[in-house]
Amino acid sequence: MANSVRKMALNEDRLFTIDDFEFGRPLGKGAFGIVYLARLKK
Repeated sequence: MANSVRKMALNEDRLFTIDDFEFGRPLGKGAFGIVYLARLKK
């Protein structure tokens, strides 16, 4: 358990960019534009 908490704490400082994600199908449209399904690249 302590190791997983430590890993989570290290990941919190990471800054994400658009290149870190794979985008899938659009989920809908709203006030903030089109929302897409996305996941982190491995």
